[in-house]
Amino acid sequence: MKHWILLALVFCLPAAGQTPVEKQAVTLEEAVRLALERHPDVGKAKAAADALKGKIREVRAQALPEVTVVGNATRGRDPSLLNASGLDKFPEELRNALVPSPVNLFDYSVSVKQPLYTAGKIGTALRLASIESEGALADIDRASQDLALSVVKAYYALLWAERYKTLVAETQ
Repeated sequence: MKHWILLALVFCLPAAGQTPVEKQAVTLEEAVRLALERHPDVGKAKAAADALKGKIREVRAQALPEVTVVGNATRGRDPSLLNASGLDKFPEELRNALVPSPVNLFDYSVSVKQPLYTAGKIGTALRLASIESEGALADIDRASQDLALSVVKAYYALLWAERYKTLVAETQ
């Protein structure tokens, strides 16, 4: 047990020749920048805006032509002729000539669908999507501004608390 405590103390304490790492002061701009990079609310707002961009692409795709290409290949060999009931009455030369050969069938088709008239559905959907996009950008701005305000308040509250602490220490 004593060995474990000794090992823990040796590994936790800094080495004798090692200087302690000084705390680096964070400026207000750095604090705001770090908060904007790492806070999940800003990330959620950006993710919602990206999802909305995908929906806009989806709506635009409805106005584009839809092209479908289908290919089909079939290879068949039908020996059912050799099972006919009167085949044994045919001459031998004819029966030997009746060898089923394989048949290849190829089928290709191309179809194009283009909406000519959608009663304004696509245009209206695009207008609504652009309005929602503006709202999503406003949400990103709002989340960023709320976070920046909170960081500034916390930063100045910390400065005030440190100043108050030094004043209390000086008066005692």
